[in-house]
Amino acid sequence: MKASHIHGYLAAILQLIFFILFCIFARYHPDAHARHHPLHNGTELETKLDHYTSEDDWAHSTTYPMFQDVHVMIFIGFGFLMMFLKRYGLSAVGLNFMLAALSLQWALLINGFFHLKKGAILINLNALLGADFTAAAVLISFGALIGKTTPTQLIILIMIEIPLFAINEVIGRSVFGAIDMGDSMFVHAFGAYYGLAASLMLYRQDASTPKEGSSYTSDLFAMLGTVFLWLYWPSFNAAAAPGDDQHRAIINTYISLVACCFTTFALSSILQKEKKFDMVHIQNSTLAGGVAIGTAADLMVQPLGVLYLLVY
Repeated sequence: MKASHIHGYLAAILQLIFFILFCIFARYHPDAHARHHPLHNGTELETKLDHYTSEDDWAHSTTYPMFQDVHVMIFIGFGFLMMFLKRYGLSAVGLNFMLAALSLQWALLINGFFHLKKGAILINLNALLGADFTAAAVLISFGALIGKTTPTQLIILIMIEIPLFAINEVIGRSVFGAIDMGDSMFVHAFGAYYGLAASLMLYRQDASTPKEGSSYTSDLFAMLGTVFLWLYWPSFNAAAAPGDDQHRAIINTYISLVACCFTTFALSSILQKEKKFDMVHIQNSTLAGGVAIGTAADLMVQPLGVLYLLVY
């Protein structure tokens, strides 16, 4: 059996390992645990109700819709965006689906190991959201490797990438105190550089073929992915922000996206010899505004500051 054909067995073994690790370590967060929740009809009801406020329900009601928005970005936005190669459409969507499912499970475990509580990994909406952010970094790396790697290689690269991602984030946030609400540094930059590094290591001169180009149909589907990502990007930047920070992150990202989108169309036409829009520009550069404002999305930059950032 060729090494490139063992991905099915490798996936089955990894899923079994995940099952065992979840059995040993994963537990509900107290917010999701019936016995620990303050509204449980048990002996601790009266004492816990004293500390319970409507803010807990408010946090859940605002986190879940944004979590679902990010979820749509992961499986639909990135999935269709990866269809830009004319001979790799179904493979791109299918591999995106598989890699995202792998990344979410591995990310829950790895992120949880860095934040163990009494030897347990606590699972709640915030943990699920963090796993989605990690999966986004993986899929950004996938964009640099698409069409050049086997499923087996992709699985191995992801198993390596996610621990490195978690270590990088812990060092950046805990040691250096980095501010990055929209994860422009920890997700987008890390995912891009990891993908480029992996691509460099796997590079072969004889791997390039005419199949690398795009077609009308592949560009159409890639544009669909771009539109989904563009629409839901405010949720990506604002999902983890509290209170008015979240409100501000939505506003800043919204302004940044619309300005970047219109500017991209203008520059794409100006820079092209035929004065036509280049679909490669549109598929990627229209999203740059969401990435550019991500790190400062929740800060008091003012609308004028958002536009200045794009010009800079």
